[in-house]
Amino acid sequence: MKRRFPFFKPNVSQRSHTDNPDNLRDLQTAALDNTRNVLQFASSLGSGTFGIPGLQAVGLIAIQIIDIIKVRRIYLLVGLF
Repeated sequence: MKRRFPFFKPNVSQRSHTDNPDNLRDLQTAALDNTRNVLQFASSLGSGTFGIPGLQAVGLIAIQIIDIIKVRRIYLLVGLF
């Protein structure tokens, strides 16, 4: 049985943020930063607390992919590619 929370409604309207490309870019940057932080935390758990080498490896690979995405976005903004 699914729990529903009728009192919880997000205050963010997707349309208002996606109308302006700069706002969309800011949202994407924030999402990438948050994802990178979560993956860093997960990879540190893999090496320390849980001792799962696969978790650490997957986390580090995903962090590198996010870094590549960030660098590529900077190049696209500058107009090098």
